[in-house]
Amino acid sequence: MICAAVGRGATLPVSRFAARIILWLTAAFLACVLVWPVFESIAGAFRRCEPGIPSLGYLAELFRNSIYLDGLRNALLMGLGSTALALVIALPLAWVADRCVFPFKRLLTTLALAPMVLPPFCRGYWSDCAVRSDGGG
Repeated sequence: MICAAVGRGATLPVSRFAARIILWLTAAFLACVLVWPVFESIAGAFRRCEPGIPSLGYLAELFRNSIYLDGLRNALLMGLGSTALALVIALPLAWVADRCVFPFKRLLTTLALAPMVLPPFCRGYWSDCAVRSDGGG
């Protein structure tokens, strides 16, 4: 028997068969929602308008057109820059949070998780309100 958490300290027994069914259903759902769209996007980049005919035309156009190259370079620089900035900020804070004892440590570590659990559109709305000259609305 495998135990599933049902609240504070309470567990509900789950058979191994049911646990495997839940695992495979979850994996199938995530594959359909996350993996399949990415695969279709990548495969679509190598297809012509006629179905089933492979082509490298779109990829060649990417390197021929300066607008696409500028966009690709900007996206790469933004990704590398934001990753570097996040590492410079997060690594020292993570080290301090792990190695040191200080007041409100639990609150700070809880607030550090807030950006990961808040939906992206909320963050977008809040940042939009923050940059408006009238304060939002």
